[in-house]
Amino acid sequence: MNDKINQKKNKNNTFLSIFLITFKHPFFFFKNFVYSCFLATFAILYRGM
Repeated sequence: MNDKINQKKNKNNTFLSIFLITFKHPFFFFKNFVYSCFLATFAILYRGM
């Protein structure tokens, strides 16, 4: 039972740290987001052709 609680705690901490890293570097996140959108658009256009 204790292990399960600890696992949940670790999962939340991981999520929190990811969120904090993303929040600390909004430009990096934004760049990745734009890049992902660009790739998705390119893939859709390529498939359409």
